[in-house]
Amino acid sequence: GVQGEHPGGLAGTSEYGTVAVSASGRYVAFETRLALDTTTDTDTQRDIYRFDRVTNTVRQVNLLTTGGQIPLMDYPTLVDMTADGSGVLFSSYAPNLVPDKTDDFSALYLRSMDTGALELVSRTDGGAPANGNVDEQADMTSDGRFVVFFSGAANLGSDQLYVRDRLIGRTRSVSSGLGGAPPNGA
Repeated sequence: GVQGEHPGGLAGTSEYGTVAVSASGRYVAFETRLALDTTTDTDTQRDIYRFDRVTNTVRQVNLLTTGGQIPLMDYPTLVDMTADGSGVLFSSYAPNLVPDKTDDFSALYLRSMDTGALELVSRTDGGAPANGNVDEQADMTSDGRFVVFFSGAANLGSDQLYVRDRLIGRTRSVSSGLGGAPPNGA
């Protein structure tokens, strides 16, 4: 991490983690242990924020769907941000970010910074939450439609690379070819 000032100039020294910047440079998403929004951040755990360089405001990303602080043991990790800065992809171990995910496996979420909506991205084709850990080393297209991730979840097929099409709600393995064989005969 880098020690120094908050991207908006707020003084403080803390470990900063992963950062992402929108295509225009207006928005910067980052991890820190600093409590930059004391109305939502009530602990000393690492959190994810998005800073708006135009309005000079910061908003916490990893919140419950109700807008409240996630209980301890969240361990959020910033993964990526859409090109326009409207969506922030992150991973979390929290079991209660969305109503149908109650286990403590790591999962991928996309927060809409425009609406506040929180979407569980690591799902099966049928819509069930992945029942195993999802690696935080994921990526998404600039518009956020496609998210690629690795997971060992049994209900996804175990230890494979997947692409989730958020628009049509489909998750497909990209580490196996047609009929389940490895791609390109490997």
